[in-house]
Amino acid sequence: GIDMRKGATPPVTKGFAFVEYAQQGSADKAIQVLQDFFLNGRRMRVGQPTAQKRQTASPGVIPQMAQTMPSGGGVSSDPAAVMSAAERRRIAVSNIPQDTQQASIQTIFQTFGMITRVDVIPDASATLVHSGTFVVEFASEASAAQAFQAMQGFKLGGISLSLYRGTPPPRSAPPAAAAAAAAPLALACLPANIKVLMLENLVGPGEADEDLAEEVKEECARFGKVLKIKMHEVGKEKNVRVFVKFSEESAGGKAGAALNGRWFGKRKVRATSYDVDAFRAGELEQ
Repeated sequence: GIDMRKGATPPVTKGFAFVEYAQQGSADKAIQVLQDFFLNGRRMRVGQPTAQKRQTASPGVIPQMAQTMPSGGGVSSDPAAVMSAAERRRIAVSNIPQDTQQASIQTIFQTFGMITRVDVIPDASATLVHSGTFVVEFASEASAAQAFQAMQGFKLGGISLSLYRGTPPPRSAPPAAAAAAAAPLALACLPANIKVLMLENLVGPGEADEDLAEEVKEECARFGKVLKIKMHEVGKEKNVRVFVKFSEESAGGKAGAALNGRWFGKRKVRATSYDVDAFRAGELEQ
C-alpha cells in the first residue's frame, strides 16, 4: 500500500510518503534504485522508517531476479536469442520524461550491474531535449536481462517505462513542413553579459518555496558568484519569476545560455535579461 501524508486546507502533500511492499527484498531494491534520484527537479531521499530499522538488524539478501534466457537446442521466443553478443547487453528504455538527465538513468540501472555506457537517442525534430529513449549497455548479458525484467513498467515521474532488448532502429527526420512548423518554438539568443537574470516557468503558479530558491542558487553558482535570489509572483495568476543577480555579468550570460530552454520538472525554462535599475527599485513585473 501507499500512504501519502497530507495537511493544510485544501489538502496538499507534506512532501513524503510511506510505501509498503509484500517482500523485504523488494523494499531494499527500491531504496537502492531511488536513493538520490531526481524527480521533477528535486533529489529524493529514500530509507526505512525508524521503527523498521530497529526490527531489521541486518538487511535481507535481495533475491536474484528470474532470467529468461534461451535454453540450448531449442528455438526461443526471446528476441535476445537472435541478437549479437553486444546487442544482448543493451536495453532500450523509452517513455523517459524530458527533464530526466543521463546520469539519473545510469544511477537507476547500475543497481543491476556494471554499465559500460548510456546513450541518449536525440529527438529527430530537434524541438525536444531528447526523444524519450535511452540505450543502456551493461558489461554482462545477465545484468541486461535482470534489468529488462525488473524495470519493465517501472514508473518514472508518473510515466510507465517501456523496455526493449537491443538498440532501436534510427528514426527518420521529419518532413520539411513539420520542421518549419516547429521553428517558432526556437528560443531567442541572450546577450553574453547579464547582471540580473530572470527565470520563468520553473514551477506552476503559486508553487514558489524556499527549496526552489535554494536549488536555483545552487545551479546558478556553477557559473559564478550569486549576489541575490528573489522570487516574485506576478498578478492574480501568481506566475512565478525567479530573479538571480550575479557579481559578474559574464557569469549571468553563461547561466542564461545554459538555462534558457532547459527542462525543469516537465517545464521548459525561459531565461531573459532583466533591467538592473528596475530590479533594484523592486519593479518586478515589467
